[in-house]
Amino acid sequence: MCENDFLFKIAHLNIPEWRKSLTKKLTEVNGGVLGVRRVKQVEIEVTPDSARQFKNLFSSNSGNVFTSGDGPDVKLETGNRSRLKNLTLEVESFKDAEGELKKLGILKSKSNDILHVEFSGGLCFDILQG
Repeated sequence: MCENDFLFKIAHLNIPEWRKSLTKKLTEVNGGVLGVRRVKQVEIEVTPDSARQFKNLFSSNSGNVFTSGDGPDVKLETGNRSRLKNLTLEVESFKDAEGELKKLGILKSKSNDILHVEFSGGLCFDILQG
């Protein structure tokens, strides 16, 4: 998918309806094995040109973090390519999520209040108590 196609699709997405649909699905499965309550932040690596286009699209002078209502923050990081880099998730129970990640063998590290998961392709998840 072309970077400009991606930005076009985001601009024309009915965010409230999409968010409502995803929330319903998440609730139906009780947040899955991790007990996810919501996505807190989405971090995207983008090329410098894409970063400028994104900032123009959202008319923001607020740096590299964009907030939209009750949805997740979108954080841009300039890099050599465009990709989803990190998701920050809030979970119902930090302890239960930690146990599940250990069982799955994918818990990379833990600090006082963050569980860090990193997949082989470079996608990362940070998991917080919600």
